[in-house]
Amino acid sequence: MRLFLITAKDWNDNEYDSFVIWAETPEQALKMAVDEGKKYHEDINNFSNGAKIEEVREPTQPQILLGSFNKG
Repeated sequence: MRLFLITAKDWNDNEYDSFVIWAETPEQALKMAVDEGKKYHEDINNFSNGAKIEEVREPTQPQILLGSFNKG
């Protein structure tokens, strides 16, 4: 398994903006994010339109993996 950070291009209140997902491929990770997002907005999914997919690898120095702040 590989670890992926999936970040939506755009998002609003009451929507996911990112996921950290264990998957075998980037495509599988993105599908998982899309499927989870559809649970809240079946007709509009912000992971279907330009999501950023990054494989997470062991860092060489301390760093933040994910900070998610959405003013609501």
